[in-house]
Amino acid sequence: MESPVNDILHGRKIFVSASLPSDYRSLEFTVNREQVGWIEDAIIATARAVFGHGGRLVMGGHPSIVPLVAMVAGEYAGEGRSEGPSHSDIRDDVTPEVDRPLVDVFQSRAYEQYLPAETSAMCEAGLAKIHWVESQNNERVDPDKLGEPQCQGSLHAMRKRLLTQAEPTAMVGIAGME
Repeated sequence: MESPVNDILHGRKIFVSASLPSDYRSLEFTVNREQVGWIEDAIIATARAVFGHGGRLVMGGHPSIVPLVAMVAGEYAGEGRSEGPSHSDIRDDVTPEVDRPLVDVFQSRAYEQYLPAETSAMCEAGLAKIHWVESQNNERVDPDKLGEPQCQGSLHAMRKRLLTQAEPTAMVGIAGME
């Protein structure tokens, strides 16, 4: 991709808080496939707008959001991909116009074993930096309850650290739950 359209954000960090509806919440939050597509489109458009104006994204490492952001970060790595990057897909010779890293991912150690592959790939390519936050009260994800609320203390600590350490300039909220 070309250098940013304009550098109005000049490296400023924009916090994106986004989520896609989970199956276990389908009774509480009725969302159809078309609406999920709108949410995905909004996440992609936000990432393109931030990167295209010289900014950086700050986010938690939610597995439904990271692949979308990774896809856009891959576009800004110089090849204009239409599919998300993988370990072999993201170029190491990122164009000089890209202010690296493009993404700061805050991740709780409670979810360490479930780190999305796209997060690792972005980090390996220099497009993202991961900020690990220790779990609270030895919380760990229960694999039998994936998709359900878990490790709430650890997630709270991760969100607090994200806001205090990253000091984002602005926040974009897309979809969400409670």
